[in-house]
Amino acid sequence: MTSGESPNTRKPFRWRIALRVAAALVLTYFAIAIYVTFFWRPSLVRDDLVRLTAPQTPAAHAPSVATNLPALSRSGTASLPSLTNEEIAARYGQMNVEVCGKGWMRLFDLTALTDTAMLLSDKHLKKALAAEREVADLLTSSENDALRALGLKMLLSLSGLELAEEHRTGGAPTSLDASQKLVDSLVALARQSVDPAVIQAALASCDSISGCRLELARRMTEVDGDNAVAWLHVATAASERGDVAARDAAMETAFSRRLFVHRELPYTSALRSAPVQALGMFDQAAVAASLMATSSMTIIGAYSGAHNYCKYTQTMPEPQRLACLAFADRLLQHGEKLVDVLTARQIGGRVGWPPEKTSAVQRFEEARIALAPGQDVPPWNLFSCETMVQHMQFTYDMFERGDLAALEQQALLKGKSPPPRPR
Repeated sequence: MTSGESPNTRKPFRWRIALRVAAALVLTYFAIAIYVTFFWRPSLVRDDLVRLTAPQTPAAHAPSVATNLPALSRSGTASLPSLTNEEIAARYGQMNVEVCGKGWMRLFDLTALTDTAMLLSDKHLKKALAAEREVADLLTSSENDALRALGLKMLLSLSGLELAEEHRTGGAPTSLDASQKLVDSLVALARQSVDPAVIQAALASCDSISGCRLELARRMTEVDGDNAVAWLHVATAASERGDVAARDAAMETAFSRRLFVHRELPYTSALRSAPVQALGMFDQAAVAASLMATSSMTIIGAYSGAHNYCKYTQTMPEPQRLACLAFADRLLQHGEKLVDVLTARQIGGRVGWPPEKTSAVQRFEEARIALAPGQDVPPWNLFSCETMVQHMQFTYDMFERGDLAALEQQALLKGKSPPPRPR
């Protein structure tokens, strides 16, 4: 708290480290490396760590952390130098946080420090991991292609954690063969499926060398050919193989397609399954974060070819530049997800958007992100039961309608007008 500030004064703040990500429902190491990298602007994580003042009625267990923080600026933002993980632990590790179903805990006891962020430690995820594996095993025995694909993707996520642990401990990579078998099963399912969501899910697990990705991208255009996203995957696969002509042809086709829809697996089916519903809210949120990471990776993979095609150079043909400009505008106006708007800003800024429009789109992204649950509660309450319930409701909405619509709904629930998309 700054000098002369009333203890009942409450200003807006953000805590931009793992808890800030948790406020947007990505709160475990399943999702942080992916979701933060592409959606939550990681450059802000270190240098603008805390936007914090004392709550109106401090909880009995809440720490008096304000005395340990730098003086707040008039905007309420603390300007901090870049901090190492060790410095973060020293400054904030003793902060008590309320964890749904677990009571009050020191932040240091709840989290583990890695090279990239402060993440939930393994010992607090055992129930979530066990439930996720149980659900995945059930889904893989389904007759429905999309449910089977979802089960395989969940098992791949768990296998990836096992590989990471083997690498960390220096053990033999015994999980590698199991992971490859899961990928092979997913690819085989996609080859015979007519569900574009299944094919897109398998695309994210293909490597770019074997030709699997290009094969499945072309398969996706056979079953979902009027969807621009299918052709974006072809452009990405062709670009990875250095086939510029095929990339350009796919992009030109994508520009002419009527639909622009990200085909999603039925993630809410996993969240509504009995094993997950039997968990406490904290562990349900951990499973949701894992599924969010899987969804994010699947969607992000569509855009690499578009970025390469729309990379402005002095020799870029004017028709190509104008096509990329129109594509950026289409993404901005009709995209369902934040990554669509982010991609629009990156491409539009390169090929001809005026600076004021690029800045307006960035402000739009930040305003939408600020609507996520948990942005207006003290950091020691971000894991409370009330906040976790809000996170889960928000997550269901994100999976069913897209994150932009879900964030817009959050504004309406708070009695606010959601920020309009820039023109």
